[in-house]
Amino acid sequence: MNIIQLRISSDNYANVFSKCNNKELKKMAKKRFLKQSGKKDEIKKRIYVYDYLSKCIIKIQSLFRGYIVRIFNKCQGPALFKRHLSLNDTDFLTLNDITLLKYGNIFSFNENNFVYCFDINTFHKLIQSKKIFNPYNRNIITFDVINNFMNLIKLKKIINIISVVEIPLFTKKNKIEFMIIDLVNNMNKFIYINVQSLIKLNNKKRIDKFLNKLYELWCKNTNEELKSKISLFDELTAIYNIKNNETYQKKFIEFLCNSFDNFKKFDNEDIFSFYVHYSLE
Repeated sequence: MNIIQLRISSDNYANVFSKCNNKELKKMAKKRFLKQSGKKDEIKKRIYVYDYLSKCIIKIQSLFRGYIVRIFNKCQGPALFKRHLSLNDTDFLTLNDITLLKYGNIFSFNENNFVYCFDINTFHKLIQSKKIFNPYNRNIITFDVINNFMNLIKLKKIINIISVVEIPLFTKKNKIEFMIIDLVNNMNKFIYINVQSLIKLNNKKRIDKFLNKLYELWCKNTNEELKSKISLFDELTAIYNIKNNETYQKKFIEFLCNSFDNFKKFDNEDIFSFYVHYSLE
């Protein structure tokens, strides 16, 4: 191999540079876009440091890509390398055999110890329709599953795997809507709440009006024992100064989700669901 093309390391440093004249050293520096002037030892040092750092960077990039690919594989679900685990043999929309789905175009998830498998384009259409039910059992698809799918699409863009159909990245608005749908599905076990009613709380004025009603219900109808266990409005103090409507809405929905979980710890999620229902009236 041409000596100019060689990568310099601690193993070949002495051997390579002992054979180089000044002209060859400058060519090596030029190939690496390094400064070519200076003493011979200075040029050698520049070349060595450059090649050493390049090797480190390549190693780091390789490790990072490996890490990203492992997460990407995990996001594709349990059926990625074990298609036999899937309860369904075909994709419900395309009717294609799931064993024929290519790497990077499969999404699967576990629900109650049953694994369901989809073409990612099919699953994307499913959740974009806002009717987020598992077509195989009509159960609600949880936000955790949807969030995992969102991460899969982001990683797919990073790794640059080409899809048959280009899938756009999810927006913050999409994520907020999915959080609302998941929350409403949980609360609808106790009392009917319209998804669109919560989605329409998308600016500070509407949200504050809702919170005032919620606070009034909390004060009037909650017993002292439950009040001592749950500090319902404490986390809201940090968000009141937020001006951006989208950010304010996201923090508000996170507050509702966290509050529902807090009530659930004491088996009182039905109470919170009723509070939300009447605050929307």
